Amino acid sequence: GLAGASHLAVSPDGAHLYVSAAGSNSVLVFAIADGALAPVQKLTSGSNGVVGLTGAAYVLVSGDGRLVYTAAVPSNASNSAIALFRRNAVSGELSFVERIQDGLGTFQPDSNVIRGVKRLHLTGDGRHLYAISSVSQSLARFDVDANTGTLRYAGVQRGIGAQALASLAGVRDLVATPGDTQFYLLGNQGIALFSRALNGSLAQVASWPLPG
Repeated sequence: GLAGASHLAVSPDGAHLYVSAAGSNSVLVFAIADGALAPVQKLTSGSNGVVGLTGAAYVLVSGDGRLVYTAAVPSNASNSAIALFRRNAVSGELSFVERIQDGLGTFQPDSNVIRGVKRLHLTGDGRHLYAISSVSQSLARFDVDANTGTLRYAGVQRGIGAQALASLAGVRDLVATPGDTQFYLLGNQGIALFSRALNGSLAQVASWPLPG
């Protein structure tokens, strides 16, 4: 069940723990009570209509506790995916909603958008989801439907190819300031600062090489 466990997330109410497990292509749900964990559910890619969990590497719970997003990188990184689940606030159980994936036409007219996706960030207002992907060397942006949580592709910036940003070469982590007005990204060349506009778009404003 926990083979290749890769990331943990706790629901905002502190009632449930979510675990992504790359080795078993799964996301697992545990109830938290009296300092102990009790298994609740295991969802596995390819079973009961669930897809998009092959190589599950990251799990994220929305700030209101309604939604859970996962990032997954299979052995063929070209099939990397982000999956969305609805969360039952009482039981903590998840229901599969959708999967977006490179190679399925999800990101038209673009491709090679989330290959090697390893980090997700959902803004506090729940309006935008950002994905960092190491193979695509990209920072991708998605608009989030306020009711369903489904994702609409809104663009990508890359560290390779046409109009590349050098600061995104080898990008591998992202952290946002309180209020999500600014993002710091870590790549091969150091740390870059991006400002976030009201529509969710990001623009680089500064960068710093790592010392040494």
